[in-house]
Amino acid sequence: MVPCDTPADAIFATPDILLLTVNHLVDACSLHTLSSLSLVSKLFREVLRSDQLWRDLCHQRWKGKWGFQQRWNRALCEYMEWKRTGVIPCNFRTFDGSFWRCKYLAEEQDSRRQSIYAHELRELAFDFRFWIGQPNVVDGRIVVQSGLLESASREVRFVGVSEQESNEWWSAQGELTGHPLRPEERIQWFLDERSGVIQWGIVPNLWPKGKMRRLDSWGWEILNPNVVLRAIDPSDFSLRSKHDFLVDSNGVQRAQDEEVRLQNDQRGVGGNHDDQRDVNCYLWKDLLDDIEHVPLMNAPMVNGYPVTAEIPRTFLEQYRMTL
Repeated sequence: MVPCDTPADAIFATPDILLLTVNHLVDACSLHTLSSLSLVSKLFREVLRSDQLWRDLCHQRWKGKWGFQQRWNRALCEYMEWKRTGVIPCNFRTFDGSFWRCKYLAEEQDSRRQSIYAHELRELAFDFRFWIGQPNVVDGRIVVQSGLLESASREVRFVGVSEQESNEWWSAQGELTGHPLRPEERIQWFLDERSGVIQWGIVPNLWPKGKMRRLDSWGWEILNPNVVLRAIDPSDFSLRSKHDFLVDSNGVQRAQDEEVRLQNDQRGVGGNHDDQRDVNCYLWKDLLDDIEHVPLMNAPMVNGYPVTAEIPRTFLEQYRMTL
């Protein structure tokens, strides 16, 4: 029994009881809340330093984010490796003895990174959509439908990475596959890893330069004035094993046990499982919800019909333009 230093300690009595309570009270997104609770008593500070609490907070924080399954499996693997060898992951800026606390902070830091490395880009598949779709007559007006409503390709990949130092603006290049317009031709891509600027096309005729961007979901987006691409969550593919990051047989078995233990919780968070598979429901929802009917300034009337375009407001703001 832990000595009771405060009335709060007397109520919760043991770290285990307090841990069960704190897990339901603490928002994984609020480090300020955790800091405040640590001031309550010595027992609270002890619990808030525990690996068990931070492990649960990691799961709670990541389960609604892009790439959850791989991120969670990788963390379990790294934890097993640390327990076995004492080697900490290279992305830990500091290590205070709590693996899961440091892992939480490292992932928060990485989620704010706006530039992508060429080897990361190579591993992703993208959903490719046009900003502008086809015109249609709706209720006595011409509506240029949004191209975001339908995927042009879900197999766009940036492959054949080669990196080099040169006087060019780019630091890595390769071949783009799965493009919906020119699937039979060799399309090359060029990336500046530091700035996130990316461009592709059939040399020497390249399409407009685009920009890599990190989303609030922690996923990756590429946008230029013509198109927008979003990285498909690797968990949606059966091409890659769920346990790619596990390093030894014991680690595999233990990590699989951990995954099974949390499987029901993971499924319960996102609501209907079929909705999670609906790409418009989770990958494009923010842009689709942002669509407005914008009058075409350069052609407000065609053959007596008013003309509007379905455009997300974020597109207009991004490119500082009116249609």
